Amino acid sequence: MPAVPEDFKDVFARHPAGVAVVLWGDGGQVRGMTLSSLASVSADPPRFVFSVAARSTRLPTLLAAPAFSMNVLGYDDVHLARSLAVQGHDRVPGDRVDAVVPGTPVLRGARAWLAARVVTRFDAGPSVLLLAEAFHAQTADDAEPLVYLDREYRGVRSAELPAHPGTPEEERRSGRGAASLSWRAGSRT
Repeated sequence: MPAVPEDFKDVFARHPAGVAVVLWGDGGQVRGMTLSSLASVSADPPRFVFSVAARSTRLPTLLAAPAFSMNVLGYDDVHLARSLAVQGHDRVPGDRVDAVVPGTPVLRGARAWLAARVVTRFDAGPSVLLLAEAFHAQTADDAEPLVYLDREYRGVRSAELPAHPGTPEEERRSGRGAASLSWRAGSRT
């Protein structure tokens, strides 16, 4: 028996996913969208995959662009992530864009980014999987990472873990482990 769509979504809501924005040029404007479906495929050649809703109005302009950038976000970029996640909100403020790679807009202040081209696409029902190959990669900032978990944006602060971690109860009592902060109604909790 196939998984019920809501149950399936609930499973993946519990899977922390890094948050990125894709930026591309479109007739002199910079467009973008937020996604958390980014995954590395291989290091040689440097390829990765991400998905876009097949009905997205942004997909045709992204596919028409000769190149794009995949920008890994830090917690300080949560407002941009939220804005570009909304259908119809795809314009990126000019003061947030750098032209590090000619013809490929890059997000100023991103934790890391890839300049890439789409190699191929795979139709996957209501989504399209895009396989891309990076031609430039750069890490830029050690800002607190931004993740999407339980349908919320969250920052993740690292904490040193012991070489041989204890049981979850021992970890809780000792205060060791990774701390997580949630984004709710404009405040961190």
